[in-house]
Amino acid sequence: MSPFSALNDLMMELMLLILIIGILIAAAIPIYTSYLEKAKIAEAIGLMSGIKSSMAEYYSYHGHFPAKTEQLLGIKTGGKYTTHITINNGAITATMRHNNLSLSLRPALAKNEQPKVITYVCGYATPPDGFIVQGDNKTNIPLHYLSLTCR
Repeated sequence: MSPFSALNDLMMELMLLILIIGILIAAAIPIYTSYLEKAKIAEAIGLMSGIKSSMAEYYSYHGHFPAKTEQLLGIKTGGKYTTHITINNGAITATMRHNNLSLSLRPALAKNEQPKVITYVCGYATPPDGFIVQGDNKTNIPLHYLSLTCR
């Protein structure tokens, strides 16, 4: 066996190893990108969840949802990945910082309940039976980034 034959075998094994590593990296990048987008959306949902209690309190006192964000005091309207959160006729909408995508969280009121029962509809989800949704859905995030409760 010549030294060149052993060198050729070693080079072939090295090239095969580099090919396998390249394939693994190519498969991992989309998964990691999807994970990052979902983490950004999770931050927005967390911020909006903090606003829900202020909204319910406002509704119980005034009998309607606030028309604008400024009507709620002391709420956090931005984060690391969330540019701003706005309220428009009860609908809470978060806008993401880098891709300008938005997610809406809309209040839904029970039709015949006194006092009113409030639940929230996330993104493209449909409201439960017997509930009327308030505000507009401004969600424009692709479905594959949203959790099942927002699809």
